[in-house]
Parts: sequence; C-alpha cells; structure tokens
Amino acid sequence: MQTREYLKIADAKAGLEVELDSAFICHPTGKVTLHDMDGQLWFPCDNGKHFLSGQSDGDYYIGVYPCL
Repeated sequence: MQTREYLKIADAKAGLEVELDSAFICHPTGKVTLHDMDGQLWFPCDNGKHFLSGQSDGDYYIGVYPCL
C-alpha cells in the first residue's frame, strides 16, 4: 500500500533529486537525479536511461517520490 504521494509531474524538473521505489528492475531502490533530454526527463539505470514518461498516470510519476 502506498503511503507517500508520488512525484507530481508539474513538480518534476532536471536536477531534482528523487527517490525510487522497489518496482524498478533497472535500478535499485534509492535516490537518483533527474536529467533532461529534448524535454523528456530520465535517470541513469542499468540499461542506460530510464525515461519517466513510462511512469506517468497523467498527474504523477508512479514509483517516483520527491525526496523528503
């Protein structure tokens, strides 16, 4: 059960440090810094780059949390 609010898409930007949950198989749970590539946000992962567009539910990035 989710107890924290996911990262709001409106709040996401390059340079922001965020926390990933355990659902990402390409990156361990923990903190990453977001990067921008042609207007798309991503973070480094085992496969190179993980773009956040695949995590979007329209308002939030699922599995991605703002750092406390």
